[in-house]
Parts: sequence; C-alpha cells; structure tokens
Amino acid sequence: MSDDPIIPARVYPADTPLPPAAGPPQPPLGPDFVPPWRAAPPPPPAAVPPPAAVEIHHVHTHIVVSAEPELEPEGPSIWERLADWIRPRQTILGLAAAVIPMPHTGQSLASAWSAALDDARTTGSISGAYVLASIALGIAVLINRRRHTWWARTLLATTVIGGTGALGWVDLITLLTGVRP
Repeated sequence: MSDDPIIPARVYPADTPLPPAAGPPQPPLGPDFVPPWRAAPPPPPAAVPPPAAVEIHHVHTHIVVSAEPELEPEGPSIWERLADWIRPRQTILGLAAAVIPMPHTGQSLASAWSAALDDARTTGSISGAYVLASIALGIAVLINRRRHTWWARTLLATTVIGGTGALGWVDLITLLTGVRP
C-alpha cells in the first residue's frame, strides 16, 4: 500500500446529481441505432471452398508365371529304389552261396536249413517249426537291413528258401484241427 494521503479533487454538496462517469465517447444515438444485443447475427463465414480434386491412381501389378511349373527335384524312381534295395551284386552272390552245395556234404545252406525245419516239424510240433523259421527269418531281415554285405544276403536267402522248402500244405489244417495226415 501506498503511504500517500488521499486528496479529494471535488467535493459535491448533498443532493447534487453526480456527473456522468467519464468513459469512451458514446456513439450518437439516431433513428437507425440498434443496441448490440438486438443486432442481427453476424453473417455466416464465407463458404468453405471445396476440397481439391482427389486424384485416384489405380496401379496394376502383373505377376508373370511361366506356363511350365517349376519341377521339384525328384527323388530316385521306383526302379532305382528297387535296384538299391535288391543290390543285384550282393543278391546274386548271396543266392549262389545259399544254393550251391557245400563240399563233402552234398547239401547247400538252404537245403540244410530246410532239413532242420522238416525234422522239427515231423518229430516235434508243427507250430515249433514255424516259430523257429519265423525267428530265424526275423533275425536275417534285421541283419540284412543293418549290414549291406553279401553274407547278410546269404543268410536271408537261406532262411527264405530253406523255410519255404520245409512248409507243407496240410500244416494249416493240422494246426486248426490237430489231425495229422
């Protein structure tokens, strides 16, 4: 606050009207005068110009595909796979070793295996001979799959040829009925 004393500029006696407050000069009131609160609303703003023209670009993408489809690398043909599985050289050597008679015995490996299974079938039980032949064939197949050698093929050929030589047509009837010929 200020310490300056208040000094009145004018003193008005009682019951005297006060002069109008000094303010901005008032516009002259005329017959066309309209107070601001009764004045017409201002004109609307100018119309918004239309948006600029939109350009639409249509892009085509062409994917060119050749008429011939791409050939996938094929595996070996069925004949090549069969030749790989048969392994002709090993199979020929194995078959020869299985059927050629051994010196001093007159029997081959396949005929010796056939005689052993026939003996098991006639003196023992028929099912025992089949079980023995099945086990030997299973072992020969496993060895042949693991070892790609001529002697594994010889073992497989021996069990197949010798096993079929010992089988009889009436064995199925004997197994089912128990009647021996």
